[in-house]
Amino acid sequence: MLNYSIRLAAAAAIICISNTIFAQTVISPEVAPGDTYNKASELFNEKKYAEAEQLFSEIIEQGTEEHNTYFRRSYCYYYLGQYNKSLTDIERAFELAPKDHRYFYLKAQSYDKLKNTDMANYYLDMAILFEPGKLYYYKYRSAFLLETGDYKKAEYDFNVLIGENPMDYNSYYGRGLARYNQKRKTEACLDWQYAKEKNKSSNRFFFYKCTDLNLNGKTTAPTSKTLPIPPVFKSEYHSNFNEYLTKKIKYSIDAYNQELECYCMAKFIVSANKTIEDIQIISSTNLNFNNSIAEAIKSSQKYWIESATIYNTPVAYTFYVPVRFKLKLKTASIHQLQDSLKLYQKEGNLQNTYSVANKILNQNPFLPKVAAIHTKATKELGKNERSYLINDLKYLKNNKSEILDEIWISPHFHKTYYNALWQISSKNSSEYTRISNWRVFVNNRSNDNTSAPFTIIDYRKGPFWDYNKSGNLYCSGRYKQDKKYGKFNFYFANGNLQSRMYFKEDQIVDSVLYFHKSGLPNQTITINNGNFNIVKYYDENGNDLLTNGNGFWEFSKPDFSNANNLDIKGYYKDYKRDGEWILYFGGDIFVEEKYKNGKFVNGKYYKDGKSKSTAIKADKSYIGSWIFMPVSLTRAEKPEIASDYTASKRTN
Repeated sequence: MLNYSIRLAAAAAIICISNTIFAQTVISPEVAPGDTYNKASELFNEKKYAEAEQLFSEIIEQGTEEHNTYFRRSYCYYYLGQYNKSLTDIERAFELAPKDHRYFYLKAQSYDKLKNTDMANYYLDMAILFEPGKLYYYKYRSAFLLETGDYKKAEYDFNVLIGENPMDYNSYYGRGLARYNQKRKTEACLDWQYAKEKNKSSNRFFFYKCTDLNLNGKTTAPTSKTLPIPPVFKSEYHSNFNEYLTKKIKYSIDAYNQELECYCMAKFIVSANKTIEDIQIISSTNLNFNNSIAEAIKSSQKYWIESATIYNTPVAYTFYVPVRFKLKLKTASIHQLQDSLKLYQKEGNLQNTYSVANKILNQNPFLPKVAAIHTKATKELGKNERSYLINDLKYLKNNKSEILDEIWISPHFHKTYYNALWQISSKNSSEYTRISNWRVFVNNRSNDNTSAPFTIIDYRKGPFWDYNKSGNLYCSGRYKQDKKYGKFNFYFANGNLQSRMYFKEDQIVDSVLYFHKSGLPNQTITINNGNFNIVKYYDENGNDLLTNGNGFWEFSKPDFSNANNLDIKGYYKDYKRDGEWILYFGGDIFVEEKYKNGKFVNGKYYKDGKSKSTAIKADKSYIGSWIFMPVSLTRAEKPEIASDYTASKRTN
């Protein structure tokens, strides 16, 4: 009975609050079909929820997946009393857009109506943690807590409301109820006494509950402001801190290649002196993503121009940053995954239960029941993994803290698949994957003309990374205006550097370095105007094969067909070519040259190899720095299409 009037008073406010939250939704002008959407929105604003729901459903049934449509329909279901449908829609809405306080608030309202107090309490807490300055959340939660009997926590909320607005007489009434139910009658009566001239409920309760107390000369103690003014972030190029982090946090190239996703919760403090302190990744589903978040947060130091304050006194303020690393690939909806999770639990399939729970939490870790299932399955399978701490609010009890809106990070790269011959292929038959800033466009043949050639548009600009089928980095480099530029690295399967070379205007310049698989140096080669000179040459044990510039030099460059390897053999004397030099291709001789004291004497060139053609006299050397050009680069730059590649097999 004590709680009844406060709940009614809050309920009236809640109707206004719901509309306020809804009005904050940004409506995309391009949502389709526009006319139907606009009509549905008009009906919603006129509180014709059944008619509005029908039109929003019509848009969704036509295949339009848009955040605002699901969000508005979820409110239609809420007002129509269909709370489970409202929960499904709000989940879907925020699968299509990053989560903010509205996601948690609407879920809390629906669970409250369903009398699921634990879940309603959880999502109310999360709504306030995401938006600690929204006072109407405290109003809703304080009324909810009074009804559910959590009087201590309700008193905290009323203290927040009174601290922010000492003239909020309804909150004095509510705090009086909370104190009275904690058997602190005198404090309760002082609250009602203070508010009774402005609040009828306070006047009534004071008359019935407090007339036996002598309160002469006593008054309720002043309530201090508890909510700080958050620190101020200001950047000329970013409207807010979330936008800054969205641009600064990078998707791991290795993770993108392996098609990994991740959900992380980062924490940091902006101190009273405006310095960033205590950067931590307190929860992560994949540790490979953590460094990028920490580095981005650290880089924001100079943009914090004001510290948090309470009554103009600087205070430390803690931020929590939820970051979802999300591939652009379409994933199953959480609703579908939850259906699968129930099935696997019923079957007792522990491995699949764990796997599906993991997928769900990678999309949305703010699901306590799924997190509990995942934790249990993890223990039963004997896996050594951290729990999903995002669902544990113990570390978020500090009122000088908030959770920022969810940040989504998606890779801004493209994949091209190549077979063993470096021909463009389908994903399933590929041996290499190129990740690049640019996209290779392959104009598909039509199904009616399968003999027509493919058209390839491949304008290279920016960095790229090549991976082999095992997921190991094979090569990295950069193109500038469709030409190789800067440092290129090639790697062995064990991760060690195999070679490094430098390019300018598509040509090898400066030097080429080769290494043995063990990591020991193999050779150092200087490049000058298309010519080369060997200055260092070691075997696998580190023995010098070019002592004082004298020795026999061999070089082999494999071709990916395994039939046309390029081999060069020749002598050095005093670091200069001397005697006979031979270039083999596919085991046959193609070039024979003679040198003396580093100078070209004469040479022969065989167009189709010595075994198949006669010699052509050469008046200059053919053995130049071009021999070091990696075959993978030249083939990818003049791409061919694999024979099994079809339009239906395209994956990029």
